[in-house]
Amino acid sequence: MDSPLTSTEDTLQTLLVRTAVMQAHNDAILAALRGLQEGQDALRKEFAVLRDAQVATQVSVGILQTEVGTLKERLAHHTTQMDERMTHHAAQMGERMTYHAAQADERMTYYATKADVESVRSELYKALEAQTWRLLVWLTAVCSGLTGAVYYIARNVH
Repeated sequence: MDSPLTSTEDTLQTLLVRTAVMQAHNDAILAALRGLQEGQDALRKEFAVLRDAQVATQVSVGILQTEVGTLKERLAHHTTQMDERMTHHAAQMGERMTYHAAQADERMTYYATKADVESVRSELYKALEAQTWRLLVWLTAVCSGLTGAVYYIARNVH
């Protein structure tokens, strides 16, 4: 009879060992499951933070888009004003340039050319030469007359 009892005890012992092993596996699986749940909770928190950051980013992008639109409107307005001013100033500058060009052309008529200067120079030299000869003739005549007067006074006046 010993053998059936031993066989039952062995079976029970084997079942106890298997149960202990299964219990250890269950504990390990539960620990892993708790770790996964904690990781899942951490991921949910991180996902919530990311979602909040995404919402904040979308709000910031909306504000930036509004500001960019405002800046574009201002730029378009200022560009239009600058174009109008530039057109106005260009027209005024054109009028001034035309006026000054006409003034310069008018003044240029009063300036002498090289040919005019050469003509005046040659006339001046001719006039100087003629005047020089007149002066020499006059001086010669005056000196001759004075010499004759001195000679007459020296000879005839005692």
